[in-house]
Amino acid sequence: MVFVKRRVDPSEIKARINYSVSASPTISLSDPDAKLRVNLTLSVVQAEPGRGTSSLTFCTEGSIFEIAPPDGGGVDVAGRGGFALGNSDNPDRWISLGLLRVHLAHRDYPSPDLRERGFRFASVPSAVGDAGSTAAATTTTLTHELSWERIFRYEDKLTKDNLVPGEKFKVWVNSGLAGCTWWCWGDLQTNLRDKRLHEYHETWHKYGPPRPSDDLPKEGHWVLGEDPDLLEWENITPGRGAVFEIVE
Repeated sequence: MVFVKRRVDPSEIKARINYSVSASPTISLSDPDAKLRVNLTLSVVQAEPGRGTSSLTFCTEGSIFEIAPPDGGGVDVAGRGGFALGNSDNPDRWISLGLLRVHLAHRDYPSPDLRERGFRFASVPSAVGDAGSTAAATTTTLTHELSWERIFRYEDKLTKDNLVPGEKFKVWVNSGLAGCTWWCWGDLQTNLRDKRLHEYHETWHKYGPPRPSDDLPKEGHWVLGEDPDLLEWENITPGRGAVFEIVE
């Protein structure tokens, strides 16, 4: 999905995540099991006052950070236009990873707990410590692995046999798919480990049920979401993408 955000005053932003793209330096034509690894490295570089070295956790569904395909199979994020592969020297030579439009049917869930629904999450540490110092753990890296079969699954012009050793390609990410529909402060491995993640977030009242009772978080170890529009995302990759080489 493309994340459409409303305009907000910069002073209202609660956090900003920088992300960068890197890839395997080479992929071998002679290795049938070779995989192109596309790495997305994230870090919280801005947090609202009082958060200090707080990590944050976000739902990866529908974004370029969704590593595994949807439950039950289906089209992965690369097939939904999340990435593009293009020759570094020939702008007309592209490998399509897919640009499929997937219809997401509405489902009624018995529980408001996003974890029980099977949604996936990622936690990102802060690169900014107290009083502007640098925090110890500063990044999270999520890796997509693209086999030869996956690279050419939706490509109808080129095949693996058309590639030439020494040829260089660049992988870009679709910045429109960098975002989330739900996030909160905290880390999945520590203070969120035993918490239930409630579907509600601060803009949900405009489109769905009203805010739960203030007693809810206390009664069931619940965590409510923050406003997704107040979380910024920025691609800081030099050249906006990563280059890899085709080798024998």
